[in-house]
Amino acid sequence: MRITDRLPQTTRRGFLCGGTAVVVSAVALGRVYASEEVVLFPGEDGGKMLVQVARDIYPHDRLTYSHYATAVGNYDGLAAKDPAIGSLIDGGLRQLNTLSNEKFGMPYLQLPREEDRVGLLKAIETTPFFQRLRGDLIMTLYNNKEVWPVLGYEGASVEYGGYIDRGFDDIDWL
Repeated sequence: MRITDRLPQTTRRGFLCGGTAVVVSAVALGRVYASEEVVLFPGEDGGKMLVQVARDIYPHDRLTYSHYATAVGNYDGLAAKDPAIGSLIDGGLRQLNTLSNEKFGMPYLQLPREEDRVGLLKAIETTPFFQRLRGDLIMTLYNNKEVWPVLGYEGASVEYGGYIDRGFDDIDWL
């Protein structure tokens, strides 16, 4: 039986390296969405808003901005290839902003309370935009190998002989 420490041990060096990666990812994402080639929500904070929507749909305190940015990063490419996807995402983001402005008098990104943003998402949860985003995020967010250790998943075990030898009976929560 293998005993693992479920809480991540963060060193000063690891913290600084991780923080630098988040800043670099956020700056890179900002440059991508600030460029002229952006299909989604041009000239506005569409990329940031999409990341915030992803974070509000699947909230995890341990995941960073860059994890969510990676998960939604492929939508510009998809929208460039298929205008229907672009209009679906663009329309959904605009609808969220419209609802937010009507209900709170400010855009979705400026809402300080998570409960308010989640309430707006619940109002549109039956729309094709929300269903598409929710479904895609399951694959793009949770199938990201960088996310696995943060959430405590050790990865596949078949190449190591299965779970029988990798702690299937670890019940440290009991």
